[in-house]
Order: sequence, then structure tokens, then C-alpha cells
Amino acid sequence: MESNPVLEFWNALDEPLASLLAQGFTGRTHLLKIARAALGTGEPGFNPLAIDALVTAFAESPLDGVFAGQLLAAPEVAGLLPEDTRTALLAVKEGWREPRSAEYLNRLSLGKDIPRIKRFIERQAASDPENLFWSSKALFLLVDNDPDWVDSLLPNVTEGPLGHALVTAREQVGRFRGDSCDPDSMERAAGNTYGNWSSLHGGLRLASEGHRDEAVLWLLQAFSHAPWNAGLLLRLHDLLGAVDVERSALPGRICVMLYSWNKCDDLDATLASLYGADSDPDLMVLDNGSTDGSDTVLDMWQERFNARREGAFERVTLPVNVGAAAARNWLRHAALRKEYDFLCYLDDDVALPKDWLETLGAAVERYPERRCGAARWWITPTRS
Repeated sequence: MESNPVLEFWNALDEPLASLLAQGFTGRTHLLKIARAALGTGEPGFNPLAIDALVTAFAESPLDGVFAGQLLAAPEVAGLLPEDTRTALLAVKEGWREPRSAEYLNRLSLGKDIPRIKRFIERQAASDPENLFWSSKALFLLVDNDPDWVDSLLPNVTEGPLGHALVTAREQVGRFRGDSCDPDSMERAAGNTYGNWSSLHGGLRLASEGHRDEAVLWLLQAFSHAPWNAGLLLRLHDLLGAVDVERSALPGRICVMLYSWNKCDDLDATLASLYGADSDPDLMVLDNGSTDGSDTVLDMWQERFNARREGAFERVTLPVNVGAAAARNWLRHAALRKEYDFLCYLDDDVALPKDWLETLGAAVERYPERRCGAARWWITPTRS
């Protein structure tokens, strides 16, 4: 019987480390937990896993000077990292300075007035152009879907340690902008700074662009270096088995639920996305005490949904913000009284593919005993 190195690796893991890896290989806090657990085993064989977790954490936060300094200040960590990674971390650390206006920016951010925040960052970056602090804050605002604005605030550096560090920042901008992906160029530009990152993210981007065969080759290359990446393993499983193209209607009545507070533009875009989808589930929206014109957005969409199918759109309006957990529970209890077969929680700032619910339906059909989740929405059977 031939040996299976992937199974051998997973079978050698202790339960705490295996549990962490099964939860995914992304998110800086989670990646640091994985690195700590791997190093905590005292087994040199797990050092590559710890290194990959740390390098991936850096790739996800490439312009955070505080984080770069923390990694460099930990001798048990810095000594393991490749030289290219250490020099890139040092370039970020030395180029990042917290300005005196940082506290004001924090207060400004609480108001969630994105245009005002962007204008403030622009002014500060113009007066302090060498400070990566402002580039890092601009990169965070990619969520506003203005990649050209973010790109304009990144340093115009492509060579040397800082140029290497900026590769993942530019990849994030390119992904939001819809640029085509070239993993070879990413790999050349980053050098050895981010290890396996170019193969992994290049493959994922190619898959999202429909280049399945090429994506599989890059992802297999990535997996050969990172058999601990459960998310990568599952993505390969879906691509090789064509699982990701399966579609199926959910078997039963569905209620899509979302709550919102003072995000009228995002809410409008999300409801437009829902309206244009292939499926037509019931929709329940809770306005969590908004004061920004969300009521006008909800009036318009309630009329449109209910004109298409009477009773499709139900609305709850609260006078004050009761918090996320209470809003979610409020919606759940209201929906359970109507005996739906599936309840689907949705964020208020998503752009959904037209077949999003059929994608979830295929997952439910394939794994009927499971709950199936995704990054921005998840669906829960109401009965076993």
C-alpha cells in the first residue's frame, strides 16, 4: 500500500493544532495562533507550518508597521523567517510611523463617513508622503470599492524590500479593480518574501476568472508546499471534481434575513443584488435604528419586491440600535414563527452572484446533514 504524505501529516498532528488548521488558514489573529501552536509542539518538523502561517499573516497585512515590528522583535520567530521576509518586514517597520493625527482618524472612523475619512487621509498623505501609515489606512478602505484611489496612495516603489512587501497590497487592489491575474509576474515581483503566497493566490484568482486548468496547476504547486492548508485542499477538491459548478434549488421555503444600521448606500446595492438574482426567496430586513436615509431605500425596495410577488419583503424598523446579536436573534425568532425550511443570514454590504442561492442549494444537496457556510453569508436548516 502506497504511503500518503498528506494523511501522514494530518495524522501526526495533535488535536489542538489540527482543530486550528481545520478552521482555515487566513486571518492574522488565527494565523498567529496556528504559528504559536506549531512552535509549541517543540517538533522541528512543524517549523515550516509556523513559517507559512507567519508569512501569510504578513501577506494579509503588508503595510502594518506595528505588526512588522512585533514579528522582528520575537527572536524565536524572526530567526525562522526567510531573509527576504525579514528585510521586507524591516522596510515596512522603518517606513511606518504613527502620526499625531492618528487619534483623530480613529474618532472620525467611528462615524463611518467614508468620503470624509478618505479626504482626511488624502490631505495627511500629501503632507507626510513617506509614511506608510497612510498607505495602510488607504488599503483598509478597499472595502469602499475604490481601488484606483487606494492605488494612488501606495508608494511608487517596485524594487527592493519595500517593493517586495507591496506586492500583496497591489494584488488586493488589482483584485478589486478586476485586473487579470499573472501568477508568474507576482512570483517574480515578490521574490521569496511571501513564500508560497504567489502560487496560492494566483491559483485562486485564476479559478475565479474561469481558468480552471491553469488554476489547478498553480494550486497543486501551492499544496505541495502547504499540505496543512485545509482551505486550499477543499478548493482543489471542488475544482478537480467540478463540485464548484454544481447548482441546485434549495428544497423548501427560504427566508433571507439581514439587518442594517446607517449603511444606506451598501444596503441599496445589496438589495439590488438580491432583486437581480435567479432565485426569489422571502426577504426580512431589520432597520437597526438607522438615521441616514435607510428608510427611504427600504421603502423603494419593499415596493419593488412586493410588486413582483406579494408578501416577498417584510420589514422591521427599530427606533434604536439594539446591537448585532439582538438584531440577528430578532430576525430568527420572527422567521421561525413562519416555519421556513431554511433561514439564510446575509450581510448588508454584499454583491451576490445571480446563482448564489443555487450554489448553496448544491452544497446542501451534497451534504444534507451539514450546515454550509461562506465568507459573507450562511444558511441554516431549521429542522433536522
